[in-house]
Amino acid sequence: MISYRKASIAVAFIVFASSGGTLMSQTPQRDQAIDRLAEVSADQISTTHPKRILLSPLQNCLRERSICTQLETALQNALGNVAASPKFIGRAEVSRALTAHRLMEIDAYDDEVLRWIASDLRADLLVTEDLMWNPQINGLSTELIDVAKEQSIGKYTAPLVDPVSTSDEPVLVKDEESGVSLIVFYPPTSGIKVPTCDSCPAPSFSAYSDELRRTRFQSVVRLRATVTAEGTAKQIAVIGALNPLIAESALDTVRQWQFHPAIGADGTPFPTRRSVEVSFRLQ
Repeated sequence: MISYRKASIAVAFIVFASSGGTLMSQTPQRDQAIDRLAEVSADQISTTHPKRILLSPLQNCLRERSICTQLETALQNALGNVAASPKFIGRAEVSRALTAHRLMEIDAYDDEVLRWIASDLRADLLVTEDLMWNPQINGLSTELIDVAKEQSIGKYTAPLVDPVSTSDEPVLVKDEESGVSLIVFYPPTSGIKVPTCDSCPAPSFSAYSDELRRTRFQSVVRLRATVTAEGTAKQIAVIGALNPLIAESALDTVRQWQFHPAIGADGTPFPTRRSVEVSFRLQ
């Protein structure tokens, strides 16, 4: 049986129940750092006059949810102070966008997934929140991405003068609908093993159609996939707008791959969600 610590974070589109997580007591210095980061970010946001914002934590936030929750609240308050009143995109809209692309809700903690679905959601601005640590949490950051231009317009960080020590307990977030887990953090002593590739060859030349060859495509295609307890790839989704032939070839390739599955501390394999890449080299 896999033992899960379910992270809980106040976000618009996905909420997990908490089982024993420790909320860190705040200090005046940390409060000031968070408020200052929110103010700087809000000032930049206000210059772009966005009508719709997708505000989201990234995966690192799940290790200490209270800090990113505080930052999110401070950012919304700061936007009110600069007389900016954009609409924040809610959970239901995000869930529909993920489903449309065959993605899971736990995929929404991935930066590239967020960038991919933001345009579907008619967001003008994507704002991500993240934590930094080595080995303690020693800072947090925001990044502002112009969705239409697909480019970052600002990245801001706030060092913490009082680094936060978090538990060495593994953090695995489980998608309740599918039972698939996202491995957020696992210390070397936990006994948990992440999935690794056993046999993951590049697309065979015979897989390229004549039309695909004519594109002379050369790139890396990124996907999200579930690595099952048996070591196969299921529930695969391509991230990004691609030629349908290339997307289908990437999907066909990953369906043939074999992995060593994730292993729990008790030695039992379990299904996990992860990113995979397929390299195409057509000259």
